[in-house]
Amino acid sequence: MRFQSKLICFYVVLVLLTTFVMGGWYYRYSSGQTLKTEYRNMEVLGAQYLNQMDENLKTMEMVCSYILSDPSVLEALRTMTMDKGDKWQTYRKEAYDTIREKLNTDYIINNFYRVIVFNANNDIISSASYGERQINTGVATAQLPWIDQIKGTKGRFVLFGSHPDVWGLKTRPQVMSVVKEIQGKNMGYIEVQQLITDWDEIFRTPNDQIHIVALKENGEILYTDTGEQKSAYYQELSKGIRAGSGEYQNPQNGEKEIISMHVSDATGVRMMIVESQDVIAEQNSYTIRTTFAIALGFFLLSMGYVVIITRYLMKPVRKLKTMMENTRIESMEEQVSISKSNDELEAFENAYQNMMKRLKQAVLEEQRMAGLQIQAQFDLFQAQVNPHFLYNVLNVISNRGLQNDDDQICEMCSSLAAILRYSTNTKNRYALVRDEIQCLEKYFFLLKCRYEYLLEYKIEVEEGIRSQTMPKVILQPLVENAIVHGYAHSSEVMYIEIRGWEEHGKWFMQVADNGEGFSGEELKKLEKEMEETRVILQNRSSNIGMQLGGMGLVSIYMRLFYFYREDMIFHIHSGETGTTILIGGPVYMKEKVGEAYVSGTGRG
Repeated sequence: MRFQSKLICFYVVLVLLTTFVMGGWYYRYSSGQTLKTEYRNMEVLGAQYLNQMDENLKTMEMVCSYILSDPSVLEALRTMTMDKGDKWQTYRKEAYDTIREKLNTDYIINNFYRVIVFNANNDIISSASYGERQINTGVATAQLPWIDQIKGTKGRFVLFGSHPDVWGLKTRPQVMSVVKEIQGKNMGYIEVQQLITDWDEIFRTPNDQIHIVALKENGEILYTDTGEQKSAYYQELSKGIRAGSGEYQNPQNGEKEIISMHVSDATGVRMMIVESQDVIAEQNSYTIRTTFAIALGFFLLSMGYVVIITRYLMKPVRKLKTMMENTRIESMEEQVSISKSNDELEAFENAYQNMMKRLKQAVLEEQRMAGLQIQAQFDLFQAQVNPHFLYNVLNVISNRGLQNDDDQICEMCSSLAAILRYSTNTKNRYALVRDEIQCLEKYFFLLKCRYEYLLEYKIEVEEGIRSQTMPKVILQPLVENAIVHGYAHSSEVMYIEIRGWEEHGKWFMQVADNGEGFSGEELKKLEKEMEETRVILQNRSSNIGMQLGGMGLVSIYMRLFYFYREDMIFHIHSGETGTTILIGGPVYMKEKVGEAYVSGTGRG
C-alpha cells in the first residue's frame, strides 16, 4: 500500500474517532441543556399556577370575610338562630331577605358559582338560586358528608377539592369550595363555590403532555386533570417528594416523567406539574439529527482537507527520494528532476540505503572532514546566536507591552527570558536549589497565564536546603511532565505541590500532582529503562556526557545518578490520586562541594 494511502487511512480512523467523540459530547451536552431548560420551564409554570390558585382561593376567602363583616348580616344570622314562636317569624323573614340581598350582588353572581349560608336548623340561603343553579332547600345540613370536618374549626377556612355540588336541585356539577364556620353559638356556616371548569381554565397547560395535580397538606386531592387511577399514583408519590424537580418512572405505564413540586407558603397547597418524557424525546430526536448533520459535515470537510494536505506533504518526500538516489559529492549542486513513484515509503528506504553506501565510501576524504568541522563551528555559533536573538525579540515584545500599559505581557516576557537564560547557559551544569525554585516559580507564572483557575500550585521549601547543589533544570521538567501527561484525559483542576526538606543528613524534593498517574505497565517500563541507564552509568563510559541531554524522567534519573551516584534518591509513586516523585541526595556544606564532585567525575 502506498504511504499516502496509509496516511489517509490513519487520518480516516482519527477523524471517525474524533467525530464520534465530539458528536457524543455534543449530544450529551445538548440533552442535558434541554433537560435543564425543561426543568426551569416547569418550575416557572408551577410557580405561576400556584400563584393563580393562591390568588383565587384568597378571593374566595375574602368573599366570606366581606359578607360576615356586614353588621346587618351578623344580626340577621343571630335572628335566624332564635326560635320563639310565631312572634319571630316576621323577623326571621327579614333576616332571610337581608342575607339573600347581600349574597346576590353582581360581583358574587358573576365570579362564583354559588355562595351559601346555612345552619343546623336547615336554614339555607344561596346566591343565584334560579334556573340551573336552583338549590334544594330540603338538604339536611346536619348530614352533609363533610360537616364534621368544619365543626370546631373556630372560624378557620377549610378547603374542599373537586366534589359534586350537594345543594343542586336540577344539576350537580363538580365544584371546589371554601367553607367557614361562623363564630357564635349556632351561627351556621358559609360556603363559597367555584366550578371545576373555571379551574380548568386557570390551569390550562401549553400542551397535552403536561398535567396538574393539586393536593392539600394532608395529601387530599384538590384538583387534577388526570384520571382517577393516575391521581391515586401521584397522591401516593407526593408523600416522598419535596419541593423541586426530578425524573420518575410511572409504574402504571412504564414511562418516565418529569415532576416539579411546588408548595404554597400561604395555603400549604402542594402542586405537582407532571410532564411526559416524550417531550424531551422529541427534542432529543431533533438534537440527534442536528448532531448527525454536524458530524457528517465535519467528517466530509476533514477528509477533504486530509486528502489535499497529504498530497501536498508527499511532494517533498518524492523530491527527497529522487535527490538521495542521484546525489554525488561532485554533483550535489546539480538540479535533479522529480519523478513519481508507486510506493514512496519503500523507495525512500532504498534511496536512503544507497546514499549511506556512498557516504561511507567518502568518509575518509579530507573534504568531508573539513565540511563536518565547518558545520560543527556553525552549529556552535548558531547555538550562541539564537538565545541572544530570542532575548532581543522578548525585549521588543516587552517594550510593546509597556507602550500599551500591559504589565502582564512585560512580566511574561521577563519570566520567559529568565527561564531561557537559566536553561541555555552551558557554562554550568549544576545550580543551587534556590536557583531551581526561582526558575520554577517563573515557569508556574507562565502556566498560570495559560491555564488560569485550572491550575493551582504550592511551593514549600525549607530554607536550610536552598543552598544545596543539584543538577541544573531538574524541577521544571518534572512539573512539565506532570502537566503534559498527568492531565491529558482529565478536566479537573490541576494541583501541583512542591515540598523540600532536610531529614537524617539528606535533602528531599517532592513533586506531587492529582493527575491520572502512570498505569502499571508504564511504570514497569519506566523502571526498566532507569535500571538499564544505571548499569550504563556504572560502567563509566567515556562518552556518557553526550547522553545527559533531554528532559524525560529517564534523563533526570541519569543526571541525578551521575551527580550523586549511590547516594541518589529517586522514587516514583503513582496511584488513583495522582503521581508523586521524590528526589534527593546527601546534605553537603557549600564549601565541601569540590570541583571533582560538581563536574560529575566523582563524589568528592
